[in-house]
Amino acid sequence: MDINKKEDETSSTHKDCCGDSCKCDKHTDEKSELEQLKAEQEELQKAAAQLFVAYEKLKTDHTAQTDKLARVINEYDNFRRRSGDEMEAKYSQACSDIVSALLPVADNLYRAIAHSPDESNPLLAGVNMTIAQFETSLAALGVSEVETKTFDPELHHAVSHETSSEHGTGEIVEVLQRGYKIGEKIIRYAMVRVVN
Repeated sequence: MDINKKEDETSSTHKDCCGDSCKCDKHTDEKSELEQLKAEQEELQKAAAQLFVAYEKLKTDHTAQTDKLARVINEYDNFRRRSGDEMEAKYSQACSDIVSALLPVADNLYRAIAHSPDESNPLLAGVNMTIAQFETSLAALGVSEVETKTFDPELHHAVSHETSSEHGTGEIVEVLQRGYKIGEKIIRYAMVRVVN
């Protein structure tokens, strides 16, 4: 109910019955009721203003907390990604170190096969099976042999250079030691002889 409207109605009723200087109980009760309603309206307006201020404060706090939460989530995602990258790098380095330590053994097995005079020797068959198992184990670790068709200074180490009419320039004539890589990371460069 609008208090101002009620006041106007009371005022016009009051003037009609008693005039402006009326002090009767009926009109006095109406005036006190009107004043009480005005006081209640003012209190409600103050309470509404306080609620609005509290709402604005909560809204600001909520925005701040949401921003803080978003930053924490981003920091956690960055930490998790960084940790994963570090773990992958450590795994790759450890795998690289282990394979590097085992490669000289494989080199000796390849030399044994290359210098075996008798191919029907059962010992040679055992060495071939050992090499095959070694190559399978390397493949399971993601290790692959470096290609040795044409010379690439990113993959090969040229030990000697030759001139040859039978081979094209930059062609690898002989592989002295096999090269290996994990993904794109070189574990060991291939040692080769190259045609100039």
